[in-house]
Amino acid sequence: MKFKSYLENLFLKENPDLIAEELNEDAIKKWNALGSLARETARHLGIRHLFCDPDLEERKALGIKCFKEIAQELGYGSVLTSEQSSEVKKIEKTHWEKRERFWLGKLIEKQFDKCIFLVGADHVDHFNTLLTAHGFRSAIVERDWQP
Repeated sequence: MKFKSYLENLFLKENPDLIAEELNEDAIKKWNALGSLARETARHLGIRHLFCDPDLEERKALGIKCFKEIAQELGYGSVLTSEQSSEVKKIEKTHWEKRERFWLGKLIEKQFDKCIFLVGADHVDHFNTLLTAHGFRSAIVERDWQP
């Protein structure tokens, strides 16, 4: 529960009116997760919450493929060598810009004064640059949170 405590303290300190995150309901179901800690914490504190990652339908429409789909297209089995895994990850990264632009579009649709966006460490710098390029004032609060 360290992350929950971290989020609660961060939200109280920063006082945002929107919490957004790189997540969606499909991902929660896929990983058999109980939900989103950020969403639960935002609700508890009375802050609006927004999932920004494209769901399965949106990914398909955008041509964004997941690791497993890419591996299957390359003809790999369920167990990959380190070289195969590296190749799949390299291809998967080519889809990141589409995802990040999708997140940006979700933010642009919302009215807010201050937003905290929870994103994976691999996206921090590029997404921050994208936000700034589109007129958002952006600051990195935590580059790669660790308990």
